[in-house]
Amino acid sequence: MNKFKTNHTCQPVLNYYFFFSILFLFCVFTKNVNAQNLFANPGFEDINTCSEYHATCAPEAWFYINPATNPLVSGKAAVSPMLGNNILLVPVGNVFSGKATPAALYTMLACSLKAGEQYKLSFFLNSSGRKFHQLDFVFSKKEPSGYHFNVDSASQIVSILPQHIIADMKQKWKAVEIIFTAGNDAEFCLIGNYSGQPFSFSLADQMSKSGNVYYFLDEIKLQPIIPGTACSDYDAVIQKMYAQDSRHTDHIILKEDPRINPKAFFVTDTISIPAAYFKTGKADLDKKMLPAFDSIVALIEKRKLYKIEVTGHTDNQGDSAINQKLSLQRANTVKDRLILIAPGLNDIIFTEGKGAVVPVADNNTAAGRAMNRRVEIILTCAAENKQH
Repeated sequence: MNKFKTNHTCQPVLNYYFFFSILFLFCVFTKNVNAQNLFANPGFEDINTCSEYHATCAPEAWFYINPATNPLVSGKAAVSPMLGNNILLVPVGNVFSGKATPAALYTMLACSLKAGEQYKLSFFLNSSGRKFHQLDFVFSKKEPSGYHFNVDSASQIVSILPQHIIADMKQKWKAVEIIFTAGNDAEFCLIGNYSGQPFSFSLADQMSKSGNVYYFLDEIKLQPIIPGTACSDYDAVIQKMYAQDSRHTDHIILKEDPRINPKAFFVTDTISIPAAYFKTGKADLDKKMLPAFDSIVALIEKRKLYKIEVTGHTDNQGDSAINQKLSLQRANTVKDRLILIAPGLNDIIFTEGKGAVVPVADNNTAAGRAMNRRVEIILTCAAENKQH
């Protein structure tokens, strides 16, 4: 006697959502199959082992800058990949400043964009429940981590808007596609928020202790609409990016910049602005202190500057979240004043608020707390190495 009974009334149930998702993926990823993908490591599955810590730290061929490090998000904000095991994090805003974060990431294109040719950019996007505003792809001849990179002088900015979302996928992933014509030749692509407008994120949207908000990308492709002859250095460019293992050190570049003296090296200098320069408990500069502050700016402007980092600090009194917000606001105030007096510094100034986590004196004394309430201006300058 057969102990196993078959219920003929039960029929296989077709998961239409799954079926159409697979069909969509097949259409997207097989269309234009002969065209080279200008993005290396498009699924972010190859992971770099950074030379600084001898540990895995970021996807190969993708470089985080301002700062040069790998971003982290809290567990509740992280999302599962659309495909594979890894995703790309793109910084787009900060809940404390209400502005776009200066942090960004970039890659070198395996083949350069050619002016006048059409390209298709496609990828999967997930905003982890946050509102999707905009995402900008900045194409440039200059390397974004190089000397005095200026987004305003980039070859072209291609903005991804909500209307470029063409399909809903699993787990809140969206399929995105846009076709554009290259305005100029370009070798690099920087991804971030360069709309000039702050995105409306609430405090609940923050994904890191510093208040940053990220969008997540997976399976990114950039391909010419009309497949042409493969560029001869396609594999060599990818190998060059994979060979760059430093991910936590500034000034690391893939392409040599002729404007930087090969005999030069970088030194740092720190200027500390005490809390006395600000109105009590506020981020506004005290008008009485402006002449003294402006004289500091005059000295800064004379230096051969590569980068300026402005970091706000507080003592440990009061609410830590309020201290964090105030420290960032004061850093941004200093940045705004620097740019007002010396507009040419705009592209090399980056701000951060650290609250009370980096004291320089004892918070148990009034004198110590006064020293901890400060804004530090860290200047990175080029200096000639006489030994070379």
